[in-house]
Amino acid sequence: MATEAQKPSLVKTVLARWLHISPTATKLDLKSELTVRTIRAVINQPKQPTVTAYQAANGFDRPAKGPVWASRASFATEKEDGARQALLSAIHTLGDGTEAVAPPPLAQVKGEWVGYRKGVDPKAPEPSIPENEKYERMMGDASADLTILYVHGGSLFKLPSHGSQARSPYWRPLLLRCLSSITLVFLPASLQDVFLAYLSLLYPPPGSQHTPVPASSLVIAGDSAGGNLCLSLLQLILHLQHRAPGNPSVCFHGRQVPVQLPAGVAVLSAYADLTHALPSWTKNQKYDYLPPENPLLDPSFPSCSLWPVEPKRANIYCSDTNLCHPLVSPVISKSWTGAPPLQLSYGEEMLVDEGKVIACHAARDGVTVVFEEYEAMPHNFPVLPVLNRSWQSQRCYSRWAEFCKACVNDPQSLHTSGSFVETDREKPEQKREVSELIDLSSDEVKERMKKREQYEIRVFNHRHGIEAKL
Repeated sequence: MATEAQKPSLVKTVLARWLHISPTATKLDLKSELTVRTIRAVINQPKQPTVTAYQAANGFDRPAKGPVWASRASFATEKEDGARQALLSAIHTLGDGTEAVAPPPLAQVKGEWVGYRKGVDPKAPEPSIPENEKYERMMGDASADLTILYVHGGSLFKLPSHGSQARSPYWRPLLLRCLSSITLVFLPASLQDVFLAYLSLLYPPPGSQHTPVPASSLVIAGDSAGGNLCLSLLQLILHLQHRAPGNPSVCFHGRQVPVQLPAGVAVLSAYADLTHALPSWTKNQKYDYLPPENPLLDPSFPSCSLWPVEPKRANIYCSDTNLCHPLVSPVISKSWTGAPPLQLSYGEEMLVDEGKVIACHAARDGVTVVFEEYEAMPHNFPVLPVLNRSWQSQRCYSRWAEFCKACVNDPQSLHTSGSFVETDREKPEQKREVSELIDLSSDEVKERMKKREQYEIRVFNHRHGIEAKL
């Protein structure tokens, strides 16, 4: 329900549609437009919650109701340092020498196995049985040899609730969502968590309840900021592959293990440029709800025990000078050669050019790429209230499920394709040449990002009274 502060904006939306001056009235129905407006008003409200409050809103464990199995899991802390050292080495090798990173602690990686639960009422409570029994019963309900390492969105610091993907009528996946404790997880700690989770699926640490998952049966997937981590993980694995062709390996729980590529990678509305320097960031604001300016640039952003950190910076995930690193902003990656099939799905949102650059460059590198853009749809539209019931969301989930299953069961059936899906359901989707989705070279992308990175540093320093170091 709209708050008193949001009601004027909603009244303006209705009035603008009545007067035929709404910029999105010809694309979205009233409910969808009001939903986007409401989310925009909440996200851009003058008084922002603290980082601690953001995390606390979703940081507690919710019971998994209805047709969903959720078995909490944790992987034993690695005593050796092989995976972390491989990550740190990649950060320095792929960077330009200005990287500001500190070795993250080797912490226990936590998550949840999530799967479809057969034959229960939508309001059925989560059964009070041990987690290992939930896992076993979930495996009994599984109908396909498919495992998904699912990395949730949340601006790289917010915590998730149970994923709606498990409820999809189109498939019965198994998902492992990486969960962070109530703390900020800075680069490279979050990427380290995802890397360790990936290795733990392939090579179960002592005490794990699952058996080894073959890389050929494993798909990496995620939405929003989770999509960023999926693409960054893929770049990390590709780097290890290129560094040691034929025999990439790391020491993991006391033994040398090969680092294999997954069967595929599927992302929705993935953040791929943390500087937000590409044209769609401005051009598509009318369809989206994301804040046009980084709220952390504002000195009035509320402080808490987690934020700000010292030394002060404008980006919550990493040092301001790390934004143009390929393991932070995968859009700047030099090569996607050797990658497994990629699926990138976006609305006509502020981030869509980031996905277009990756799709375009990956296709030119010989990667099978499936790219979809949905007209007038905002960021992460399939998981938003109201919009998650739209035919576009159902189509997006269906195509996502088909892609993930094909990666494991029939990879030869996948071919590079691009499409623009109009809001008029009766119109056929427009085919797009993936290798020509956007007319920006790698050098032009990098130049735009560097300029934006330096602009944000100057603005942040000026507003916070910090002496510039550029």
